[in-house]
Amino acid sequence: MFSNFITLGPLYALSQPFAVIKSKWLYRTVEPIPAPKIEEVDDNGNVIRSKRKPARISLQRTYQLEGVSGLLQGWGARLLHDSLWRVLSVTGWELLLYAPGNSPWFVVSKLILSMIASSYIVHPLYVVETRTTAGVSGYGVRGLSGGMIRVLREDAAWAGAGLSAVLRLANGPVAMGYLPTVWAAAWTVLLYPLERAAARARLGQKPEEEQGGGVIAAFGDAAFPYYAAQVLVERLVAGMAWSALAAMASDA
Repeated sequence: MFSNFITLGPLYALSQPFAVIKSKWLYRTVEPIPAPKIEEVDDNGNVIRSKRKPARISLQRTYQLEGVSGLLQGWGARLLHDSLWRVLSVTGWELLLYAPGNSPWFVVSKLILSMIASSYIVHPLYVVETRTTAGVSGYGVRGLSGGMIRVLREDAAWAGAGLSAVLRLANGPVAMGYLPTVWAAAWTVLLYPLERAAARARLGQKPEEEQGGGVIAAFGDAAFPYYAAQVLVERLVAGMAWSALAAMASDA
């Protein structure tokens, strides 16, 4: 568990700003924010033109309004959630290996079962992480414990748990380090439509409210570039770290 904090902490600190902006854009699709009205008046004070200009969501704008803390909001919840999931997945799998039946198919089935079960166990933290990162009102004000209390009161602790478990399973080879850096990044980016649907569900969107547009259209929304940047930072930094450790091990 402690080793996960050491390895994931700095990595997530580098990519968290992109995760914040991605989540803010996705939250806007779930709970549209009324755009401020801009009016042009003549010398007598009469309105000659009125229009609404949506507030910008960007790294620069978030930094100007909220500072560095705004770009890192949700970092602690994300670190705890991912660390717990990794520990529970591996530990659960190792325990299941003691059960009868360890043919290759049984071993893979036990890993899948452990990953899904762990995903459901830590999912309330995932909801708190997503809502804190997106800047949902009431989250992040009183820390992680306050977020947990709020999500339980709102009966939203397992919102989107099914989609998130499927996403975890689909991204399992990457999380377990079975894919090279380039393939891991490409595969994670391709999972964006599923990531978007799961994140919206964690933000409170009901299945019947899901917006259309199809899988291909997902890659054209405003949140996708930030998701891709987040993935590239994490995968490239992780890949370089593993290469450096391998080189050090070989020299020793």
